[in-house]
Amino acid sequence: MSIFERKSMFEMRPKIFINGRFLTQQITGVQSFARAVCSELNDHSDFSLLVPTKADLVDAAFSDKIRRIGRFQGHLWEQVSLPLFLRQQKNAVLLNLCNTAPLMLHDQIVTIHDLAFIKDPSWFNVSFAKYYSWLIPRIVRRSRSVLSVSETVKKELIEAFGLSSDKIIVVGNKVSSDLLEAQPALPAAYNIHARKYFLLVGSDDPRKNFSFIEKLFEDKLSNYQLVIVGGRQSSFNTTERTSNHHNIIRLGYTDLSTLSWLYRNSLGLINPSFYEGFGIPNLEAFAFGCPVFCSDVDVFREICGEAASYFDPRNPDSASKLLLSYLEDPAMIKNQVNTGLEVFKKFQESNRAISILKAIER
Repeated sequence: MSIFERKSMFEMRPKIFINGRFLTQQITGVQSFARAVCSELNDHSDFSLLVPTKADLVDAAFSDKIRRIGRFQGHLWEQVSLPLFLRQQKNAVLLNLCNTAPLMLHDQIVTIHDLAFIKDPSWFNVSFAKYYSWLIPRIVRRSRSVLSVSETVKKELIEAFGLSSDKIIVVGNKVSSDLLEAQPALPAAYNIHARKYFLLVGSDDPRKNFSFIEKLFEDKLSNYQLVIVGGRQSSFNTTERTSNHHNIIRLGYTDLSTLSWLYRNSLGLINPSFYEGFGIPNLEAFAFGCPVFCSDVDVFREICGEAASYFDPRNPDSASKLLLSYLEDPAMIKNQVNTGLEVFKKFQESNRAISILKAIER
């Protein structure tokens, strides 16, 4: 290929802009996904991260890529300022990595992490559920391509919105390099003992089913600690009960060094969720050789396979029998831990950037 042909191909590639609204939000699973994808894309292509002109950013990540635009903030910025800017650009495509996207753009790619708002709207506050139920069907149908994080979500998108299979690209999740590289450390202020506790990780909202496990540790597993990492978000319905039992420890949001220590020293991660689009805590646990006990739901079967142990998230006896059998015979979990490491490696070695660039260049 001549230098002129290479130049022509480069000029034909669309200019990539990324919806950077996630840089203004508290970092949870969706925001971590967006940051990781940006880091991977940075090794393969140039792009600009668009953020509101007056927005406060969570940190200085990707400061060399940031471009501030528009007079508004929040949803109004996303639905008005962002499309107005993109329409002034030639040969440009917008990449949205966190569920929402401008309604009035076609040259864009949207990422849908799950369809929980359809599965059970009562898990969310009314305004959030209504907004997503109105917005998501429209943006996935109008966008150039749709990214999903699992085959389970891809199937749900096809069934819910009539999308063609070719329009949806599965890119999966990974464990953040920052967590993998964090030096494990547990502050002395916490009364947590290695190999004496089980772990729950995630936003404490109704679909995560945390109260189910809390009650289990009040009644049948009161000799063990339950450590809960994560907080609550305003988009969720927060009517769930909260236990104050002596063996239940809530840490809220923690730094990565603490989270690393907790995974490494836990008897196991429990993930009792009724519904997920992927289940990042399971993959994080695999990375640190932490056993995983999770709900018997489709996406966990897809992602974890034989690396996890499963229970009915509505049956306390199912969960307690599983955990107690492990406590009586820890050797039974050894093969699953080894299999979990292989699952972690498979996802970690996948190249999401190449898949996304192919979608952009369609």
